[in-house]
Amino acid sequence: DLSPIEEAKGYKVLMDTYSLTHEEVSKSVGKSRSVVSNALRLLTLPQKVVDLISEGKITSGHARTLLSLKNEECILKVANMIVEKDLSVREVEKLCKNLNDKLEEKTKSKRLKNPFFSEVEISLRECLGRKVKVISKNKNRGTLQIEFYNKDDLIELTNLLENK
Repeated sequence: DLSPIEEAKGYKVLMDTYSLTHEEVSKSVGKSRSVVSNALRLLTLPQKVVDLISEGKITSGHARTLLSLKNEECILKVANMIVEKDLSVREVEKLCKNLNDKLEEKTKSKRLKNPFFSEVEISLRECLGRKVKVISKNKNRGTLQIEFYNKDDLIELTNLLENK
């Protein structure tokens, strides 16, 4: 009747005391190597999350999903949401995927942002009077995104572009 954290700490003690590998621990306790490895990964979470697991407020399934997040602040925020909103593991998986996708998109756009494209955005924004975004796929290719607000605005934008 050990908690997931107590189990993980037990595996860690076996590894540290007897210099065992994950595989050797798994054989000695009758569990698969992946079960042992996943349990040990729980110990890498921030202490507050480890405490929530020990208290039974979040499950090891929730916790393993939290491991997919890139930074401690996000992990703590989502862990608190799990407790407050009683989220299922599936809901947490979706939430973590969305957070990681947004982070990746933000990182990618910063990495690929060409100063020339930034200047084009500013120029078109002033010229067209609306939000414009240049999404670069590489140094010389990308997509131009121009915001419109309703059908009439789109017609006006089309006329503006036809006359240029």
